[in-house]
Amino acid sequence: MTGIRHRSSNLRSVAAFTLIELLVVVAIIGLLLSILLPSLAEARRDARAVVCACNLHHVGQAAAIYLNRSRSTLPASYLYPYDKHGNWLLADQYLNAPKPEGYLHWSYFLYSDGRVDEKAFQCPEISDGGHPRTNPGNSDGWVGGQVDDSGSGPPGQIKDKQAIWMSYTGNAALMSRNKFVCGSKGDRYNVFVKESAVRQAAGTILATEFGKNFLNVSVAHGSGRLSKSHRPVHPFYDRFVGAYNVYAGGGGKARAGAPAPFTYGNPTVNAGGILEVGTYENRQDLIEDANDVNKLNCVGRHHPGGGVKHFGGTANFLYLDSHVERKSVLDTLIKKEWGDRFYSLHGNNGVDMTVNVTVH
Repeated sequence: MTGIRHRSSNLRSVAAFTLIELLVVVAIIGLLLSILLPSLAEARRDARAVVCACNLHHVGQAAAIYLNRSRSTLPASYLYPYDKHGNWLLADQYLNAPKPEGYLHWSYFLYSDGRVDEKAFQCPEISDGGHPRTNPGNSDGWVGGQVDDSGSGPPGQIKDKQAIWMSYTGNAALMSRNKFVCGSKGDRYNVFVKESAVRQAAGTILATEFGKNFLNVSVAHGSGRLSKSHRPVHPFYDRFVGAYNVYAGGGGKARAGAPAPFTYGNPTVNAGGILEVGTYENRQDLIEDANDVNKLNCVGRHHPGGGVKHFGGTANFLYLDSHVERKSVLDTLIKKEWGDRFYSLHGNNGVDMTVNVTVH
C-alpha cells in the first residue's frame, strides 16, 4: 500500500504544472493571438473587398449590356420621372423641378429588367450593405434620423426607383446629373454621353464605392438627414470660378477657344483637396455642392492598402471597359482617371491635363 501511494504521489507531482509554467503558456497563447488576430481581421477585410469588387464587376457587365441596347449612350445618374412607370420628359429635368415620383436612378436601368440582381449594388463593408435611397417610400430601407424630400420620416409617400441600398456612385463626367435644361440663371446644362466619345475607356472610371459614413453622403434637411445616394461624384475644379460647382458656368461656359477650364482638384491645395484621415470621416454634407470641397472625399477608403497611409485605404473602381481595380482615391486623382473632359457638360468642358496633383 505504501508503494502504491508513493507512486501515485509521484505521478501527481509529474503531471502538475507550476504557476510559473501556466503563466508562460498563457503568455505564449496571448502572444500568438496578438500576432494572428490582426492577420485574421485583415483577411476578413480583404474578403469583403473581393465581394464588393465582384458585385461591382456584375454592375459593369450589366452596364455593358445596357450600352449595347441604348445605342452606346450612358444613362444619366438620375432623372425626374413623371409617372410610377419611370417615364420621363427632357423638359422636366431641372435642378428645382418638383419630384412627386421621386428619382429615377441609373441603378434602376440595370436591375429592373433582370440584367443584374439589385443586391449587386451592395457592399458588406458598409452598414446595411449601402446607403438608403433619398425617398424610401413606405417600405424598408430607412436609417435612423433619415427624412425624405418632404422632410418626413418613415413611412414616406415618395419612393425612388433605385436599388434599396446603394454602395456605388457614378462618375458625373460620364453619367450626368439631370440638368438637361438651363435654369433662369443660365446655368450650364448636361448632355448624354456616348461611349465612343470617351477617349480612353480602359483608363476612365465609370463608378466606384461610397464611403462608409452616412453623414458624408447626406445633408441636413428639416429635422433630420436627407440621403444623397443618387448623386454622382467628380474631382473637377473650375479654376475660372474658383469652385467645384461645375454647373455654375464660369470661365468654361460655352467659351470656344478658351483654355480648358477644369483641373483635377484645386491646384493650390495639398492632394487636390482630398482630406486626410481624421478630418473627413465624420464630416457632414461632403456630397453637396455648397460645401465646395472635392467630391472624391465621398469615395470609400475602407479596404486594405492605399499607399499613403494618412489618406486612408482603398476602394474598388469600375472602368468604362467593365474591368475593376482596387486602389486609393488619391491614386485615381494623381493618375487623372476620371476623364480628360467633363463629357456630360455642354460648351468648353476640357480638363487641363498638364496641371498635376501634388502631395506633401
